Amino acid sequence: IGNLYVGQNELEDGLNYLNRAVKMYEKDGNTAGAAYALSWIADMYNDKGDPKCKMSKVHCVEQNKQKALTTYLQVLELWKADNNNSGAAKTCRSIASAKRDQGDLESAFDYASKALQLYESMKTKDGIGSTSNLLANIVYDKGNVKLAKTYADKGMEMGNVLGNPNLIQSASKILKKIYIKQNDYKGALAMEELSIKMRDSISNETT
Repeated sequence: IGNLYVGQNELEDGLNYLNRAVKMYEKDGNTAGAAYALSWIADMYNDKGDPKCKMSKVHCVEQNKQKALTTYLQVLELWKADNNNSGAAKTCRSIASAKRDQGDLESAFDYASKALQLYESMKTKDGIGSTSNLLANIVYDKGNVKLAKTYADKGMEMGNVLGNPNLIQSASKILKKIYIKQNDYKGALAMEELSIKMRDSISNETT
């Protein structure tokens, strides 16, 4: 019910139901359930914001990102306690993305690297692909174009193996930036065309 409300942008009702779910899972000693419910709350803060924030838009955005990060860190501890590597990997990736948004690239790299290590240990190809693309962006932001290409190539490889247009589009976007930085404008154009093709494919699937 909470997720349905959030999906309809009725965030206050969504948050109320999700918080009720967390309390019920905690009362039953259901660690995984509590972790999932808290993850959805963190996703809401990150993607749509906190309906209770009454400050200026700029301050609310900053507060929302911090609330999402704090909640993701709680979730990570729950997944660790539950020995759930899949949940831990996904949460590490979410934390890395939040850290990158805050400009903390070192911490973002550390969490994304942990996520990639976990996904590789489980041989989860979509997780490997999405995390590699995230690492490519983080490393690019840090100024290491060569290493960024290594990660982006891995993301592209997983996207092609799975035939996943989202992974391919994500990889093509960062590769375009890398090729421009390397003065390879032919490569950059190819990545721009591929990105548009994947965008159209995603749009068609959604329709």
